[in-house]
Amino acid sequence: MNQIMFKRCGSKQGDTCSGGRRGNTIVLVVGILVLLVIIATSYVTRTHAGRVTAVSLQSAALRDDNARVIAESIAGEIAG
Repeated sequence: MNQIMFKRCGSKQGDTCSGGRRGNTIVLVVGILVLLVIIATSYVTRTHAGRVTAVSLQSAALRDDNARVIAESIAGEIAG
């Protein structure tokens, strides 16, 4: 005859129930993990956007330099 004995929380003085605290801890840890995932995602997204912007600026500068070199070459042919 197996009987399940349920212990009442706080039935004796100095007796504590850790079930509620365990649940609070799990919720707290899950919340912290979610915040870390959000921070990591925003960091990766931001650094990727920074790299894309840098490549775009570099290609625009290269295009401007090429246009200037071509214009100087045409001007030299016309003048010379």
